[in-house]
Amino acid sequence: MWLKNNRGQTALELLIVTLFVLIASVAIVTSFFSAEKNVVAVSIVKEAALKELAKQDTFYYLNKIEGPIYQGNDIVFKIYIEPQGNIASIPSEFSENIAKKVNDANIFPKTVQIELP
Repeated sequence: MWLKNNRGQTALELLIVTLFVLIASVAIVTSFFSAEKNVVAVSIVKEAALKELAKQDTFYYLNKIEGPIYQGNDIVFKIYIEPQGNIASIPSEFSENIAKKVNDANIFPKTVQIELP
């Protein structure tokens, strides 16, 4: 026989409600840390992209960064860059250097890739 409080609720009902509140709290905290990790990753990608763009002969404008985008076993960031003045191609090591900096930071357990659409 379950004990009843003054509102007529049983201890089992209170236990179930407490369990649901606990599960919801864990989900909220987990999503907060996941979002914080994404913000840190984007800031690392942005900083690395700006440093790599500064090394180029042509002036480039960093338009926007999309990501992280989860594609199977990979995490992809898309960097949109607009050249100013003479149009020159961006060296292939540009995206490799950015990906290396993000992977070295160990933010994600998977490999990070950088795409230039």
